[in-house]
Amino acid sequence: MLKVCLECQKEFIPKRKEQSYCTRSCASVKKGKGSSSHMKGKRNAWKGGRRVDAEGYVRIYDPSTQDYQREHRLMIGAKAVEVVHHINGDTQDNRPENLEITNFVEHSKYHASQREKPKHGEGGRFIA
Repeated sequence: MLKVCLECQKEFIPKRKEQSYCTRSCASVKKGKGSSSHMKGKRNAWKGGRRVDAEGYVRIYDPSTQDYQREHRLMIGAKAVEVVHHINGDTQDNRPENLEITNFVEHSKYHASQREKPKHGEGGRFIA
């Protein structure tokens, strides 16, 4: 479940149910003990915790792992062995109604059936 940090207003996945801040630095700012280095405008590298990877999937920052995780997997709560399929094919459309959990075999079969079949004489065979 995503929460919004009370200090920087960024979405994060809490480690504990009662957690209200995304990082210790945000909690320290609220208590007057420091400044949050990842708040918008404070550090140029911070892009709001969202980025698109090389394969076109949205990744969001997960403070519990201190790494970026694929948003669609977090949205639907997929286990490591499960595959999340984007129904409309748009890898950046992570609405729950556009996501479904499947397994690797079924997902591969689906995408294989969607590929255009080569015509006779095409499709990788060398014709002399």
